[in-house]
Amino acid sequence: LRNIILSNKDKWIGEDISFSLKEFNAKVKTFDLSNKNIVIDQAEIATPIFERKDYEGKRPTREKKKIQKMESPNDWKIFARSIILKNGVVKNDKETVRLPYKNKFDELHIFFHSINGNIENLNLEKDTLQANVNLSTKEKYGFSVLNLKSKFKFTPRKMEFDSLDLLTKTSQLKNYYSMNYTSFQDDMDDFINKVNLVGRLNDSKVSSEEVSFFASIA
Repeated sequence: LRNIILSNKDKWIGEDISFSLKEFNAKVKTFDLSNKNIVIDQAEIATPIFERKDYEGKRPTREKKKIQKMESPNDWKIFARSIILKNGVVKNDKETVRLPYKNKFDELHIFFHSINGNIENLNLEKDTLQANVNLSTKEKYGFSVLNLKSKFKFTPRKMEFDSLDLLTKTSQLKNYYSMNYTSFQDDMDDFINKVNLVGRLNDSKVSSEEVSFFASIA
């Protein structure tokens, strides 16, 4: 498959999501739509791009609260033994009065590119995603993740990095890190106040320069 583009614009909620990729090659062992079951032996994905824009929608505040309480059941089972990512991009923008920050990390205007690496034993079952990841990436203003190895888990309430080994130019974080939240979409938009961080970073070293890139005040 080549040059795939998927997009959804929801002005009522205030969310635009798009996904595209240049090329997708895979060896599929099972593709059972009736039972919602897919098993992939190997896959290679070139230039996958995920973009999300969050802005003030047209729905009233009262309606927003009702929607936040609704669950989105997912009965799919997807397993992939090995996935190779090449030159991926992730962008997440929230509408703000201010302009995006320059020369430092902006949690409301996230842009990571040059995402490369391997994902093994990816397992998506209902609302839980688990995988062994080995990735590298760069942030738009130059911050680089040279290598990220972890047993990754994502649920509606937690994003977890177990057996973590994250290497940057001047820092190395090891062992365990997780982000806990009530609603991923809503709480990530107010990360400092609503997301609870848990870390057991044994044998780690952190550069003050890289801390300032994330923690400096505008």
